[in-house]
Amino acid sequence: MNWRHAAAALALLAAGCASAAPSLAPLADWEADSRLAARAGRPLVLFFTLPGCRFCEDVRQRYMLPLVRQGQLVREVVIGSAQPVAGLADANAQDGVARKFGVRFAPVVLLVDGQARKLADPIMGGDTAGLYGGYLDNAFEQAQRTLGRQVD
Repeated sequence: MNWRHAAAALALLAAGCASAAPSLAPLADWEADSRLAARAGRPLVLFFTLPGCRFCEDVRQRYMLPLVRQGQLVREVVIGSAQPVAGLADANAQDGVARKFGVRFAPVVLLVDGQARKLADPIMGGDTAGLYGGYLDNAFEQAQRTLGRQVD
């Protein structure tokens, strides 16, 4: 096999791997997503982004996609997007969801329950100090404690 054939084979392999990679689903149906999270006893993870945001892409690849692979319910909300969102009072588009939660910049990760209540402090900004994983762990612990109190 010459180098052209090898390069073509590698390109096909890379394309196949890229298409199999998990992606983040957009927030589109609040009621369905909040029911899924409630049934699993987990928070709904809202990942607020902006198009072309390199910090958003870093957080998506390094933290949000692994959360999806672990079974967490992560939904992407694009600030400024008119993409419809059903079932959430006072927010019928993704930009309205950002306004409802007071999110004006990206990236922001917010853990909420089915009633749109914040379960933990938001994680704002990118992973500039290498501590993002710890921030996520703390937010999930805080969310689980809050969810546990809500059940009791």
